[in-house]
Amino acid sequence: MIDEPKITRKQLDHIKAKVLVIAGENDLILRSHTEYIAKEIPCSRLKIYKGASHGVPVERAEELSKDVIEFINKP
Repeated sequence: MIDEPKITRKQLDHIKAKVLVIAGENDLILRSHTEYIAKEIPCSRLKIYKGASHGVPVERAEELSKDVIEFINKP
């Protein structure tokens, strides 16, 4: 995890699908790494869940579900 992410800007730029990048405020993944990934993927959106850890899908299941549905439905 010290050397992550092992993905280049060029690789991220090749992603053409809409991407919702999520993380917890207290995630074990460095926020700077999460922000880098979101910034470099075209058509991506970043959501940081306050007070959550890496377990966002469990800790914030309802909020995440709403956010995913909203994200999918936006053009």
